Amino acid sequence: MIPEIGHLLLIIAAALSLLLAVIPMVGLYKRNAYLISYYRPISNMMISAFLGAIICLAISFISNDFSVAYVADHSNTQLATFYKVAAIWGSHEGSMLFWVSAIALWTVIIANTHNNEADHAFFIRTISVLAAVICGFSLFIIFTSNPFVRLLPNFPIEGRDLNPILQNIGLIIHPPLLFLGYVGLTVCFAAAVAALMGKQFTQQHARYLRPWAILAWVFLTGGNAFGSWWAYNELGWGGWWFWDPVENASFIPWLVATALVHSVVMTGRFGQCKKLTLFLAILAFSLSLLGTFIVRSGVVQSVHAFAADPTRGMSILLLLVLFSGSALALFATRAQYIQSTDKFALISRNSLILIGNLLLVIAALSVLLGSYYPIIYRVITGVTISVGAPYFNSIFVPILVLLSLLMGLAPLLRWQQDSAKNLKVPAFLLGISIVLAAIINNSFEQANAWFFIGLMSVTWLVLTLIIAMIQHQLHTSSITQTRRFYAMCVAHLGVAVAIFAGSVVSNLEQEEVLSMGPNQGRTLAGYTFVFENTQQVSTNSYDALQANIRIMDEEETTVGYAYPQRQTFKTNGMQMSAAGVYSTLGKDLYVSMGNQLNDTEYLVRISYKPMVNWLWIGAILMMLAGVWVVIACRDSTASKHSPCRTNDQKTSRLEEATS
Repeated sequence: MIPEIGHLLLIIAAALSLLLAVIPMVGLYKRNAYLISYYRPISNMMISAFLGAIICLAISFISNDFSVAYVADHSNTQLATFYKVAAIWGSHEGSMLFWVSAIALWTVIIANTHNNEADHAFFIRTISVLAAVICGFSLFIIFTSNPFVRLLPNFPIEGRDLNPILQNIGLIIHPPLLFLGYVGLTVCFAAAVAALMGKQFTQQHARYLRPWAILAWVFLTGGNAFGSWWAYNELGWGGWWFWDPVENASFIPWLVATALVHSVVMTGRFGQCKKLTLFLAILAFSLSLLGTFIVRSGVVQSVHAFAADPTRGMSILLLLVLFSGSALALFATRAQYIQSTDKFALISRNSLILIGNLLLVIAALSVLLGSYYPIIYRVITGVTISVGAPYFNSIFVPILVLLSLLMGLAPLLRWQQDSAKNLKVPAFLLGISIVLAAIINNSFEQANAWFFIGLMSVTWLVLTLIIAMIQHQLHTSSITQTRRFYAMCVAHLGVAVAIFAGSVVSNLEQEEVLSMGPNQGRTLAGYTFVFENTQQVSTNSYDALQANIRIMDEEETTVGYAYPQRQTFKTNGMQMSAAGVYSTLGKDLYVSMGNQLNDTEYLVRISYKPMVNWLWIGAILMMLAGVWVVIACRDSTASKHSPCRTNDQKTSRLEEATS
């Protein structure tokens, strides 16, 4: 009975989303306040229906109702309860329900928090566009991806179990963050379409949009970072980014979302780059849908792709064409009505942000081309080609260096216009960065050009941030603006930390793949890995052969242990290699155990990975900075509740001149 209730609630939610998309717009067209007023009760009922459907699915998982096909395919009586809950979004049907429910939740937040004194028509259009997106995805779920489909009358008494790769804390963190990022991009898309429909995109609209864009960026940052951490720890291959097409599917929208965040700042403060902001909002949403299509259509084979149904993929492609095509057509016909004051000097912070946005879009399109050109080529010619890491590194690393230079220089320049004489200090700092990077690079045996470039970029970013903070403290008195400025500094510091960690681990890591058995030892990077013995380990989900690896330093003092495993899952017999990692703040000593070679020896990969954990620390710093900005925007809300308003015109002029 519970699955039927969930199915009914899903249908009700779809119907309510259709009403929410139509009724307020009709009221707006007819100037009927009575019809417009329905948007709040309808949105509240809609989210209630979606949450009810999710609860019904959760009950089905927890109660082991294997008559539900989705539960039978992705759960088991032996599965831990928290994994049963996480399995709700662990595969295609449940993840789509989670995604559309999150869009509905954010729609309700907008419907119940926006200020009536603001541009009411803009908000009504935004809510209606969001409802249209919800309706489209709800129908997609009902007709192609229904998580409540029954296996009656013949259903299994035991489930197939959740994919062993997904039985990790990463499943609890990574997908929700990624979906919430996509939801944020959906809000930005809806606001862009609403502005184009109204032929007006004001600074107040941009100020309202800014926190949503930042939240989308924060969640996407977390989704990509925790996905990388999950793959690093779970797959046993020891890498933190593989340029996999499915990895890139979420990375590409993140690049465009980064450009969107910077563009919406300029629009909100100066009324500049309005058309660019609207285009980036549409592009970021479109790329998130394209990534969803790639992950779920089966056109690429990847451990990250958890659905391979061409019918579902084509349905998502149809939604992509419908929503993105309509939005781009609207942009082509209505962008001419959006008035923007795009006047600023070449030497200014504005121009550097604009150039940086251009580079971010170029980077996104370059990754897009490298990821999906082989797919297009295979479809056209039938010949399989591959594009690997050398292509992506050769394209992306130079762009990243240019972006680093712009990130360091921009905070040192004034908004709108600055003098060429103020470039002397940045030039001096760049010289110092080059010298310091060269000295550090030459002190390592593995020194190379890529390592030098990474060190130079990081040194430049740190030095310029220090000078920028000193300048800001001397010239700016606005508390709100100071909060935002320091949040920006933390975000840029996070980028610097991630670049530093990526440069160090990519150029200084050491790795060996060898055969090892009990009482055998190998030395790597000054550490001795001693294979002491093996033992059997059993859990509710799997049996494992575990190796106990003692790790000693150069003085033969034991510093710790690593426990790699070869796991065999009880429900399906699937075997996996779980890495053993001895982790400190400055390094990881990484051990993974492969197949057994003979009676006593196993194939073992031992790795020394310096500074690898700082990759994710850098991402966390970026996320915290984004949350800090959103809080600063909320705290600075004036009497009219317009997000990110400055305290008064005098402060605004001072900020524009000096910050």
